[in-house]
Amino acid sequence: MQTEILQLEDAISKLASIEGKTVHFDKKCYKEFVDEEDLYSVSAYTYNSLTKETFLLKKVLAKQSYKICLEDILDYVINSKVTVNSYTVEWSLLKNGRMGPYNTSYFYCKNTVEVNDKFFHNKNVDDYVIHLIKLNPIA
Repeated sequence: MQTEILQLEDAISKLASIEGKTVHFDKKCYKEFVDEEDLYSVSAYTYNSLTKETFLLKKVLAKQSYKICLEDILDYVINSKVTVNSYTVEWSLLKNGRMGPYNTSYFYCKNTVEVNDKFFHNKNVDDYVIHLIKLNPIA
């Protein structure tokens, strides 16, 4: 099972690296959480070395195993470019009350609410300025 998990993480990471990002995984198990079954959670985060920022790629919950979560994340990464919309986000980081340089990040999401959720996941909303969220043309 451990080898299968590593292979899934590797496949997800390789797909993200095409876009210049690395992927990091946060795995949790909630014992006897739902109907006396364990509930597994995997959050995949992308890290952009240019902006030094991390954004939520996908979070999945499953009763079966981490493997099932990772399979769902891999399926999302493979199919998201054709199943959900692409968004461009222009943003700046606030430091000591001063706005830093403009940055551009891209997200595959169903809508702008999901873009905001992924952008601000585990972040302080007051530390960022969103200048623009734009739906990219559908090819």
